[in-house]
Amino acid sequence: MKNLRILVLGSGVSGLTTAMTILQSTDHEVTLWSRESDGEFPSNSSDAFALWLPLREKADQRVEGWANYSLKVFKALAEIPDSGISLKPVVIFSDSKEKPWFAKEYAVARQAQAAELTEGYEGAWVLDPAPIIDPSGYLPWLRFNVAREGGKFVKKNIDSLDSFPSEFDVIINCTGLGSASLLKDSSLRPGRLQVVTVKNTIGLDRAYVDEVGPNKPAYVVPHGKFLKLGTVYDEDNQSTEVDEASTKDILTRCSSMVPELNFTLDDVVSVKRILCGMRDLVRMEPIQLADGRTLIHNYGHHRTGYITSHGIAKEIARLFGG
Repeated sequence: MKNLRILVLGSGVSGLTTAMTILQSTDHEVTLWSRESDGEFPSNSSDAFALWLPLREKADQRVEGWANYSLKVFKALAEIPDSGISLKPVVIFSDSKEKPWFAKEYAVARQAQAAELTEGYEGAWVLDPAPIIDPSGYLPWLRFNVAREGGKFVKKNIDSLDSFPSEFDVIINCTGLGSASLLKDSSLRPGRLQVVTVKNTIGLDRAYVDEVGPNKPAYVVPHGKFLKLGTVYDEDNQSTEVDEASTKDILTRCSSMVPELNFTLDDVVSVKRILCGMRDLVRMEPIQLADGRTLIHNYGHHRTGYITSHGIAKEIARLFGG
């Protein structure tokens, strides 16, 4: 295969991971266009909870494979001190005592001990350990590696997918929710989260998740010296205005899930509303353009962008010999 000139659109975790994977596994040239300046990253990547959780989608069997491949990569990257990735216990609360599907799939999964349970939950399972990804370290690390491998960054607003400079043989669309307007994709809709950051004054060294119980959806994730708490979740609303009542609600629910927290508004460092692109199926799809070039879509990950990032990037790289 001849050396290709590849253009990646978007500098979030999907775009950066895809660019790095192609550069590290092929001899192709990669240019990355994004509206962010050097040192800036899209909020849906930089403010994400960013931890690995087991995924299985009946409607899309690709997701589990992507997640499992990403798990292997994250475990390896955790050995690199400045990657922003660490391995810590992740407590997943349940509304029943039944063994979850992932308990027999992953050797690191174990039933929570009595001291790890919180009142109001029937049970809990612990991934001991699992990758925790701190975006403040990981995204700059990705960008550094893309540049080190010869990738070029260009600050550019992407207003249309109708035409691209002829110098590029392949275009990879990692614009996330931006694809709704770029492609008029009515199946892509906004999902809105609120993320509260507090100082990790108690030295919490594990993550907690409730997606089915009395405090759902609740997440407590340690990122360096801080904890990210969340969340409230709503669909089809693109306002990023922070709601103080939701902040109080998040603090209350997270403290109910993890009683030792007891954080108040005085402990809050920042609050962000972030938007992620929701789609019934992830769009990972190569398309042949009229002029013979290839356009690959990589968006619609919902809240699983980090979890599936390396698996999808590897599948794309394989299309070009990676």
